[in-house]
Amino acid sequence: MKWSFAAACLLSASPASAETLFTSGWENGAPGCGFDELLDTGAWREYGSANACASECNAGGPDASVVTRDAREGAQALEVRFPPSTACLVNGPDFRVLASFAASTELYARFYVKWSDEWVWAGADHKVAIFGLYDQTQDIYFNIRGQPDDTKGRVAIGVTPADVVFSDPNHELTRGAWYLLEIHIVSGAHGSVAVRVDGVDLALEHEAGTPGIAPDDVDTGAGVDYIKLDTTYNDYQYAVDNGATMRMLYDAVTVNDGDGWIGPVDGNPSGATSSSSAGAGGGPATASAASSGAGGRDNGSEDQASGCAFKATQRASIWPLCVAAMLIGMARRRSKARPTDNCRRRA
Repeated sequence: MKWSFAAACLLSASPASAETLFTSGWENGAPGCGFDELLDTGAWREYGSANACASECNAGGPDASVVTRDAREGAQALEVRFPPSTACLVNGPDFRVLASFAASTELYARFYVKWSDEWVWAGADHKVAIFGLYDQTQDIYFNIRGQPDDTKGRVAIGVTPADVVFSDPNHELTRGAWYLLEIHIVSGAHGSVAVRVDGVDLALEHEAGTPGIAPDDVDTGAGVDYIKLDTTYNDYQYAVDNGATMRMLYDAVTVNDGDGWIGPVDGNPSGATSSSSAGAGGGPATASAASSGAGGRDNGSEDQASGCAFKATQRASIWPLCVAAMLIGMARRRSKARPTDNCRRRA
């Protein structure tokens, strides 16, 4: 019982066992479209297409750029433009950006996504993110599929090794609002996938593909060492017929290798409450795919070690008290256990 306080302190003060494999919010560079801007000054490894800053799809303008007018965290976010142009009929602007990291057989990923007020979803897949082994596989697809009301969509998780799609048809996403999207992937022949939207667990069920497979027992591939944000819009004629330039935004992307859901950047489980400011990104029309590093911790995330409610800063402040309590307990225990020997040493 004398050790209970010190032991409790030690457990609550222990750092999280999860490692942040990647994080980016496009805050490291200037707004606009260029090599450093799109890769967040080396956080991401590569992007495509190479002419994303001077695209035929967008009449010589950028398919994607870092903007300041609508960010979920910090001052900047990544925006991808979807014009009503027949030059985009094959998959729309099809912008993608990829980050690689140490391979893991279990990971959690978080990304904020917003679709503009003009957005419509076709019935086909709209890609959001892809996971797999770099230059080898594309195992897990985080997609959105349109509902009968094309201003709404549902999450559809495609698992390539098992040739199956899971979705929750009763949980709808809509346009004009930020969403906190999270996925948990356990790799292996008997792996699993789980998804949260704004902190709510989706009830994933079989939608298409190989029958008799459940999301908690599915072949998800050998591991994951990259995240690719992918904006492929299948059936782009649907967007052309809509007649308006649509936008899709990403912000606050983080990947870790386990130890629980990453959660929101600010304690608000909803994707809403964006910080907005006027203005948008322009910038130089230079681009090419490239290799670079990744990494860094997301300081806005809740540290979830041992299921404790303490944040990392709180753990740091309580640690000296824990050490003091442990030393006092050790001293008391020693003095009571061998009083005679201690007296002889002093003499």
